[in-house]
Amino acid sequence: RARRPPADGSALAKRGEGVDERVVLGAARTAVMSGERGSPKPPDLSRLEELEKHVKQQSGQIEKQNEQIRALQAAVRGLQAATDTRRQGEASTDIVADDGKEASALELDAVKVQGDKPVEGEGEGSGDAADDDDAGVSLEANVWDAFLAVVVSHSRYGAFTCCEYAMLVILFILNACLQGLFLLAIGRTMSGTPFSSDTTKAMLFHRLADYHHLDRADLAHMQTRAEMLCNGDVHSRLSGTWDDVSTYLQVDSEGASVSGQVVSLIAISIWTLVTSKEVSRTCELIQAVLVLPSRGGGETDLSGGVGTVSELRLLDKACALLLVLAPRLVTAGLLMTIGSYWLACTSNVSDLILNACALEIVKDMDELLFESLMTKRAQGTIEQIKIGAPKVALGSDPSGSEAPAGSRSSLCSLLASPRMAQVVMVFRFCFVIAAVCLFNMVFLDPIVADINEARRVTCTGPRDFVYAEHPNTLLPLFAELDQTEEDTNAMRCFYAAKYDMLLMRASFDPLYSDRNETLIELVAGTHATCSDKPGMAAASGEVPCPSYKLSIVQDALKEDDFAGSRFCQDEEIMLTVFRLTCLNDYFTNTFPGLSHLSDTLTCAEVYANGLCTCSGHECEPTDDYTMPDGLMWNYNLADALRRICPQSCGACDSVAAAEAIPSSPGSGAEDGGNSSQQGPPIPSEGNSSQQGPQSGSENGSNTSNTNGAGSSTNGTSSGANGTSNGPPQQPSDGGR
Repeated sequence: RARRPPADGSALAKRGEGVDERVVLGAARTAVMSGERGSPKPPDLSRLEELEKHVKQQSGQIEKQNEQIRALQAAVRGLQAATDTRRQGEASTDIVADDGKEASALELDAVKVQGDKPVEGEGEGSGDAADDDDAGVSLEANVWDAFLAVVVSHSRYGAFTCCEYAMLVILFILNACLQGLFLLAIGRTMSGTPFSSDTTKAMLFHRLADYHHLDRADLAHMQTRAEMLCNGDVHSRLSGTWDDVSTYLQVDSEGASVSGQVVSLIAISIWTLVTSKEVSRTCELIQAVLVLPSRGGGETDLSGGVGTVSELRLLDKACALLLVLAPRLVTAGLLMTIGSYWLACTSNVSDLILNACALEIVKDMDELLFESLMTKRAQGTIEQIKIGAPKVALGSDPSGSEAPAGSRSSLCSLLASPRMAQVVMVFRFCFVIAAVCLFNMVFLDPIVADINEARRVTCTGPRDFVYAEHPNTLLPLFAELDQTEEDTNAMRCFYAAKYDMLLMRASFDPLYSDRNETLIELVAGTHATCSDKPGMAAASGEVPCPSYKLSIVQDALKEDDFAGSRFCQDEEIMLTVFRLTCLNDYFTNTFPGLSHLSDTLTCAEVYANGLCTCSGHECEPTDDYTMPDGLMWNYNLADALRRICPQSCGACDSVAAAEAIPSSPGSGAEDGGNSSQQGPPIPSEGNSSQQGPQSGSENGSNTSNTNGAGSSTNGTSSGANGTSNGPPQQPSDGGR
């Protein structure tokens, strides 16, 4: 024994062989005995015992290191084989380890990390190996996980510095306040049904009171404002609401389309999946904290920044659950519920994307605060910390001493089992489906019902009637806008001329005639020939343009006896706009009698052609309006022209119609010249389908005395036309 070389533990480790304790102890005993040989003193037995104890400790450590090395080598070879197999497209493979046992590629993560020392998983090949296969839950760089790391660590400033710890507390409070305030704002102010019962009642009243009133109807096209609203031809607040409703419900959509309810349901489903991920993450942390053993009670030091929290006291678990994990779980649940309600209340489909993005920002508030304000060192430290029990064999204690079998609770074993993982997976799927169905039934269906009610009160039922107040009873008096009615079609161009005059005054192009710059100036009152005083145009040789000072307009509105006032005059410019509008093909096709205006240029010719009187007197609804050419004229048109040309048609008290129209061909020279003198100097710029007014040079020639004969000729011809084109029994132009 003395001649044997001493056993070297390091050499054995290098060769990967085990250590024979008997050889080591024998060599040590021989060395002691030989060192004390020849001495009269007895051998020192205490020293021998110390050496034996020391050798045992060293041999145990060497054996553990050898096992770790073999496990790491097997894991590396397994990972390499798994990588090669994945590249070849195979689903899975079996890897042969050093000891000849087969291990699945999915079991190569059996090596766990505790602190900074790798240890091998226990129980290879046993049926309970997967029971302790969990490496723990890694923390992420956010406020919730960082504060959890501080709570579970007794070393107060181990993982963070004092300044980082203070900042982390501030961020935790700030994150809770921001998320809570935003959830409160969504629930109290931002969400809610967009079409409550009060809203639909107000919409119905607005439609009936305003959009069916006669004054709001488009009589040029014979459409009520309600009909225009439903056709998308009105711009108002109610029209914007109807646009949202029609887009959401896809009213009268052509081709393939997706309704707003389907889009909202998809958005709610996606948001439920996003928030369920946060709920699952929180539940995993709760499970990891609950599974941790509670024995020991020593401090968990994270000063190194890297490690696994392997055990916790009951007080630490309670603090982690109550201060961090429970509020986080409640916040995630509120985000899921209130966010889904907000998305369901969004009736504008285009706003769904914006609202979903806003919810995502609120959910990621903890990550934004932590990554923006905390140091890089703190972020890296959090990402290297795990929470999970260490891997030890059943029946063994983590310190190395044997523990009685079954010391780990059955609840912890159940939570860490692979079967529980499968149950959790199925539960997550069922939870998401149930949540989406619940949100659809509780939130989305009532909103869709309210939107359908808004559609019903806005654009259902008859929309072609108008009303006005009865002059005696003051109750509604109804009428139906019928585009096939002759009297209605006759006056459509009159109402269209109103809008064309507004367009010209604002320097826009008219809808039913070509743009005429001279006519636009005359309508605006900026032309040189316009008279600034009503009733004085004939005497001064100017044109009565429909534009005066504000005080004059106010006086005209206050005038009670219009027929005897100075405002009773022929409005030649109004007649020109009315004539150009009515000669448009859109109106002549619906009422052919409007073609009689083609040879009527002035108010004098209106009377001469019999378009404003019936047998020399004011027209009545019962009169016959059949023209000599067989075309029908209309009482409403005759009344409108009588109002436009009151002086020529005998509606003014100051001037009789006989004074405006020559009574005989002999006097027609002077009167015809005067009538031509009142005509507007408008150049002919009309289109080919309608005859525009005469040119300015032609009208201007009538103002000179040298061309009086020509004026007399025109006046005579006008009288002739009045005789031939007037209504039946129309007298000559000399009588009324």
